[in-house]
Amino acid sequence: MLKHNQHNLLMQLGELYQSSVLKQMVVIVCQSSVLKSLFDCCIMTFSMFFTDNQEFEFM
Repeated sequence: MLKHNQHNLLMQLGELYQSSVLKQMVVIVCQSSVLKSLFDCCIMTFSMFFTDNQEFEFM
């Protein structure tokens, strides 16, 4: 009985995830906040590193 209930719960969770609303929410959250901040951090670090190297090369 317990295994049967767990299986039903997993099936319901799978259907929930496959439903468009939750999927869209996950995609939007991943695209907007996390990836954007990571991307910005990478660009800032790279540009700072690049300009520092240029300054040292010019000196």
